[in-house]
Order: sequence, then C-alpha cells, then structure tokens
Amino acid sequence: MNETNKSAMSVVGVGAAACAACCAVPIMGVTAAAGLATAVAYVAIGAIALALVAPVLVWVIRKRRAAEACSTDSGPQPVELSVRSGPRS
Repeated sequence: MNETNKSAMSVVGVGAAACAACCAVPIMGVTAAAGLATAVAYVAIGAIALALVAPVLVWVIRKRRAAEACSTDSGPQPVELSVRSGPRS
C-alpha cells in the first residue's frame, strides 16, 4: 500500500469516527422514543381492555350472586308420603 492510499483510508476512518460521534445521540434518541412509544401503547391498550372488561366482570359476578341467593337449602327436606286410592295405570 502506498502513501496516497494510506492517507485516503485515514480520511475515511476519521470521517467514520466523526459520523459516529455526531449521529450517536440522535440514533439513541430515536431508539429511546420508540421504546417509550411502545411502553405508552402497552399501557393504553391495557387501560382500554380493563375499561371494557370491568363492567362485564361486575355483571357476571352480580348475576352469579343473585343465582346463589335463590338456591334452596341443601339439607334434609320434609317429604309428604301419601297412599293413592284408585286404579293404577
């Protein structure tokens, strides 16, 4: 490799280093903004889902409790035994 090629390659290397130093902060900023937008969207979708599911959950719980309130006692029940009078079919 001759001197001309070495100096041309060093200019490219210095340019790449300058580009990395100058552009690193904006690239990190865009990456951070994308991460923040993802977190905000995750929270927003969760809040929307909670707002849609909560009323349905309350309705289901109330419906189940109302059904339990009308159930009969599971203990022994009095039964009246009677004898039929008349022909059997």
